[in-house]
Amino acid sequence: MTDKELKRLGRAELIDIIFELQKQCDAYTEQNRELQEKLEKRELYLSEAGSIAEASLQINGVFEAAQAAADQYLQSIHATNKRAEEKLAEAEKEKKIKEAEGQAEAIRAVQRATADGIRYIKEAGADQAVLQLKSLEAFQAAADGKANKIIIPSDIQGIAGLVKSISEIAAKEDTK
Repeated sequence: MTDKELKRLGRAELIDIIFELQKQCDAYTEQNRELQEKLEKRELYLSEAGSIAEASLQINGVFEAAQAAADQYLQSIHATNKRAEEKLAEAEKEKKIKEAEGQAEAIRAVQRATADGIRYIKEAGADQAVLQLKSLEAFQAAADGKANKIIIPSDIQGIAGLVKSISEIAAKEDTK
């Protein structure tokens, strides 16, 4: 409003305008007070954080702590994995030992059976002719074609004599 318009207004109208201006002034005062409080709070936050750089460092500290926790977790997993691998290796070692012990026991059983067989033959009183016949059977089994090596005994003359004796016995039986 201009000065002329204000001079033309009556007392009641001026009081109304003053009353409205007072309300606006009170509202602005309240708004100013609220903004002042907010500003003080921000200053408090800034004073606690120091500066944006310090706030960034505090946030960075959180990230570093999280990274340290993740690294520790990974180390724990690696340690657990290493222990599991060690246990697996130990179990594999035990398995091989048990297998070797089983094979050794099987070999001992075969050797005992062979020794018992030889003892039984000896106790039965087998003579040289029976032993030579058994040698010839073993020689015949080796020459079956399944073996790729031929074993020639050192007493080949004895075997030849045995073969001659057998052929003579067979010839005598044929003549009968």
